[in-house]
Amino acid sequence: MILNARGKPFNDPDAAAEKARRLTEELGEEYIVIPHESGFGVVQKKRNAQPPKPQEASVARVNDGAGVFTPSTIIPTSIVQPSTRPAVPAPSGTITLHPAWRSFYPYHCITIIGAAFALSPEGVLAAFAAVLNTGHDNIEILARHNLFPLLRAVGFFAAGFSVCRTLIYYYSQTFIIGDTTIESRVGVLRRRIANVEYVHIRSVDVFQSLGERLMDLGRVDFSTANSAGIEVTFSGISSPLKIKAEVRRRKDAIERRSYAAVRGQHDE
Repeated sequence: MILNARGKPFNDPDAAAEKARRLTEELGEEYIVIPHESGFGVVQKKRNAQPPKPQEASVARVNDGAGVFTPSTIIPTSIVQPSTRPAVPAPSGTITLHPAWRSFYPYHCITIIGAAFALSPEGVLAAFAAVLNTGHDNIEILARHNLFPLLRAVGFFAAGFSVCRTLIYYYSQTFIIGDTTIESRVGVLRRRIANVEYVHIRSVDVFQSLGERLMDLGRVDFSTANSAGIEVTFSGISSPLKIKAEVRRRKDAIERRSYAAVRGQHDE
């Protein structure tokens, strides 16, 4: 008999079913959930188990008028058959996500403007003067004071800073959709890792601004029944509504498998 980590029966049938599934996959032997004391336990299913014997037919007797009861009608009872419910497929495959590159569009804009200033501040200022129709007096003043090298240095620094910031934000945030849990890993030097099992997820919320909706970006928050706050957050990801649907699909599949395992045990 396999119990929970505290040596007590499982209170949650879903947790017991998940434990049985993991043992079946790891050990290659089939494990099932059975009622135990006030909860549930996990045991290895016996091989070549004999099917339950059919109940014997009940015989009705009638009085022949002389006080003697004789057989009249044989009423067969139903024979219990093994469960033939189709197995519910388990979610398979791990999906690893990062924030979408287009979610860093403010840094991309700074990179482009900074690179333009680093290459040709005169051309950038001339383009602005042509668009604003302000003339070239300011460009002549900057050239007279020899400030173009300073503008090149500032542009180079701004472009380099934006590129580094984008790369750090991208690679320091990893979001994982696994078979039984979801997980977020945020940080480089100081890291925060948060994960939650599908069976404990209470709500999945998607938040998108107008610009994010146009670019198909957003944030997905996962909450559990054990906490009033948000346990795991996927931020800046692409196609957040599809991510929500995928997590819901995996959660429903695990719940159906757990329910089928418990029902199948009761049927046996």
